[in-house]
Amino acid sequence: MTNNPAIMTKNKALEIIETLTAAMKAGTQREALEAIAAWIQGNFQEDVTRMTPEERRARIVELLTHERDMMTAEERRERASFYLEGVENA
Repeated sequence: MTNNPAIMTKNKALEIIETLTAAMKAGTQREALEAIAAWIQGNFQEDVTRMTPEERRARIVELLTHERDMMTAEERRERASFYLEGVENA
């Protein structure tokens, strides 16, 4: 991997892939790069470094709520137990 700051954004990575695939003939390699671009678009979330603190907090709450909604009751009890451990001694 490169640490080139010019390639550190999702959009820049997608632009690079688009530039490469535009010059390629149709085929497996082009299809593979297009599949990677589609995966990047679908799986990478917004750049949290560009968010305000309030936007970050809201995003964290959204992710935690989604995670909780995906848990079973037992998993939620275990998570709550972890956070409540030692509270009675505080």
